[in-house]
Amino acid sequence: MVRFTLAVTLATAAESVFRIPNGYWIPLTVCLILRPEFAVTVHRGITRIAGTLVGVSVAFLIMRTIQPTGFLLDGMLILTAWLSYALFLTNYAVFSSVITLYILLSLSVAGGPQQIIETGTHRLLATLLGGSIALGSYLMWPTWQAVHVGEVLWEAVTAQLEYAQGLASVLEGGVEERVNECRGHARRWRLRADDLLQASLVEPHWPNDLSKGRARSLLETLNANAAALLAMQAQLQVKQPGRVGLLRRQLAELIAATEALRTELGQLPSVQAEHR
Repeated sequence: MVRFTLAVTLATAAESVFRIPNGYWIPLTVCLILRPEFAVTVHRGITRIAGTLVGVSVAFLIMRTIQPTGFLLDGMLILTAWLSYALFLTNYAVFSSVITLYILLSLSVAGGPQQIIETGTHRLLATLLGGSIALGSYLMWPTWQAVHVGEVLWEAVTAQLEYAQGLASVLEGGVEERVNECRGHARRWRLRADDLLQASLVEPHWPNDLSKGRARSLLETLNANAAALLAMQAQLQVKQPGRVGLLRRQLAELIAATEALRTELGQLPSVQAEHR
């Protein structure tokens, strides 16, 4: 939050210093790009700048070749407006290109080719400056997520172990209500571990006690175990007496493997530091 505030303040100051027409695009770009995660910030920064460049270039090309007016211009505006809404959550680079093209084409209604060229140039400069401020602020004041991967994986494995132990308890005649709560808890930690790992894989700083390959492998094991535990719980609900012995052995093997994973993660310095 502090980084975001300082970056927007710097962008607003840059707007006043450089006096670029429509300079509000500088802090607006910072607001659109800067995110808590490094990977998302870099992705949005690069795609925003690239998309704006493509949109400005296409607008220049259209105005120098076709110079649309009347129904043709109206059709282009309707098409680009529709694409802006349709592609908003699909591809950020394409969305940035289309929304830039829509804005510049809409200016031709009140202005002309020269105004589009000037406004497009200003928008591109503001986007470049705002993107540089957003990316630079993160690199100067980073909050790396990778240092927490080991701890979150440990929590996810622990939650999954509790789920497996709950199923084993039901198999021996225990209460089943607690199992569904453990399953939801395990799922939340597993999804959090997945999100954290995907967000931190591109970070330049990675903890030395856990390799990226090993982290991926552990997450794949968690996902496979989750599917197996769900299948076991479904079989328990069917209550087939002939499968009790097989389920007991499968659960015992999975619990033993999960305990081994938990022990492995618990020995990592980053995990031990979190529990001191």
